[in-house]
Amino acid sequence: MANSGCRDVPGPDEDSFLYFAYASNLIHLRNPSAAFFCVARLRGNGEGG
Repeated sequence: MANSGCRDVPGPDEDSFLYFAYASNLIHLRNPSAAFFCVARLRGNGEGG
């Protein structure tokens, strides 16, 4: 389960998707339309707590 300070997470629609990844600063290389949404931390995974 992700621990996030994000509020009002939009539901997926036909034209978008949510992406959660380590080192996701490179996603623009594969998906130029990607936009930053918020910072989250994954519990129980390394330093995620």
